[in-house]
Amino acid sequence: KGKRISLPPRDAAISRLIRVYLRKHGLVAGKNIEYVYLRSHASCLQHVLIGLIDACGTTPSAMHHLKNPSRETLRGIAETDAIPPALFAVHSRVPEADRKLLLNAILAWPKAPEGLDIQLNGFAPTTDANYDAVRKFPAD
Repeated sequence: KGKRISLPPRDAAISRLIRVYLRKHGLVAGKNIEYVYLRSHASCLQHVLIGLIDACGTTPSAMHHLKNPSRETLRGIAETDAIPPALFAVHSRVPEADRKLLLNAILAWPKAPEGLDIQLNGFAPTTDANYDAVRKFPAD
């Protein structure tokens, strides 16, 4: 209570998820905490590291991008429920054959040739229904 929490942009899924989580635990913006919205996960973490903000709401993957000394300085204190990861979407006007080519190319990215600077865990086909959990977030 009484702390300043930085978040990525207000409409980012992670920001919405964190606000829901904190509200469930009795922390409400304007009442007992203050949110500061920044342009990126990196900015969020940087503001904590330099002491401008008390805490940052971000993703585990954002923490992995920190250099070792910074990563050891910060520690996670709470985790929200999981939400579906980011996705690629294609407009319905793109021909089906082209959509399949795009899908196959994206699914092959983790198998990039050696020497190509890509670090990906992998992608999987998804459906619109997989993202219903995000749509059910209460409005602020």
